Amino acid sequence: MAENQQAQKIELVARIFAETGVKQLMRGILYMLNKYSMREMMIRMHGQFVPVDPRNWDTQWDMTVNVGLGTGNKDQQLAHLMTISQTQEKLFMAGKTNIVSDPQLYATAKKIAENAGYKHTEEFFMEPKQPAPPPPNPEATKAQAQMQLEQFKVQADQQKIQAENQAELQKKQIDSQTAIQVANIHSVTQLEIEKMRIASQDEMDKRKLRAEAEFKVYDAENEATIKQAELSQKQREMERAHESVKNATDDAMNEMKSQIAQILATVKKPRRKEASES
Repeated sequence: MAENQQAQKIELVARIFAETGVKQLMRGILYMLNKYSMREMMIRMHGQFVPVDPRNWDTQWDMTVNVGLGTGNKDQQLAHLMTISQTQEKLFMAGKTNIVSDPQLYATAKKIAENAGYKHTEEFFMEPKQPAPPPPNPEATKAQAQMQLEQFKVQADQQKIQAENQAELQKKQIDSQTAIQVANIHSVTQLEIEKMRIASQDEMDKRKLRAEAEFKVYDAENEATIKQAELSQKQREMERAHESVKNATDDAMNEMKSQIAQILATVKKPRRKEASES
């Protein structure tokens, strides 16, 4: 009794250590292998070497710790296994094959061998093969084939109807989307045409204003040119008139000078005569 309690305490301590330390260590090793492995590796599994790639492993596996604590614990497990084996044997001998069959018997025998420390249990027990299925009944096979054919026809008809409905629905959706797109394109086109018309009208108004301004400038320049020409013409006429007046004045002055000279000449002649007489 005391040994059992001591063994249970040791098992409890070992299980706590395994759950809080070894499990986390194994998770860490799994994470490191998954993250930093560069290539596949070969491991031995069931007596054969197989390639595995740790990079594809899931790092969130569930882990269960099995604690083994010497022969005392194994003896207790062996006793449980022998009890289970005896119960299975009684059920099997009683014809309860629906409860116990070859796979269950093999599993118990394998556990007993493993508990004894043998890793290769196939040396003692052969894994039972699955029984071959009975040959099919031709009539049942024909009926089943006919039933499957009917089911396939029904499924095909349903799929056809479903496909037609789906096609009709898609056609309606496409027509609706096409109508919406056409309306959007028409709206956008009308908007663009209106923008172009407004822009064209603005450009025409700008050109018209620019042409009117240029025409006004040209008209003003032309009028200024005409006035300058008229002013030049008047100035030339005034110069000619001034020249004519000057010429007439000069002619009149010359005429007056000539007349004065004649008068003076007339006045001077008698005085000379009188002087000669005296």
